[in-house]
Amino acid sequence: MYDSIEKSHPFLLIGSGTILGSWLRMYITNYFRCHHSSSYFGTVLVNISSAFLLGFFFAVHSQLVDNSLNVKSPLFLFACVGFLGSLSTFSTFIIDLIKTFLDKKLKLCFGLAFFSVFAGLLLALLGLAFGDV
Repeated sequence: MYDSIEKSHPFLLIGSGTILGSWLRMYITNYFRCHHSSSYFGTVLVNISSAFLLGFFFAVHSQLVDNSLNVKSPLFLFACVGFLGSLSTFSTFIIDLIKTFLDKKLKLCFGLAFFSVFAGLLLALLGLAFGDV
């Protein structure tokens, strides 16, 4: 009995983080759809915020665990894999790009793609710098 609970522990951590992250993503994207003219802003915001938080968490977590990143730790599974994995949304990002491409809004399509990737990378590095204090 205890062995099966111990084996399911990572799944419970990831699952509970996923629920919270996806709820927050839904709230943020719906808020921006209702209050702003661009429905893409919410998706971009959650993706680049997640990138920053991921970089920050990597830096802080590795300092706490002998300057290494333990990807099997309960905190990593809950926060990075579960919460941040579901808060950021690659599938919605791709759907937004496809919609803009099919609507022949090519500047917007490539602008969203470039900005999301560039800003995500930049903010992940910024998160690493902030967490490395």
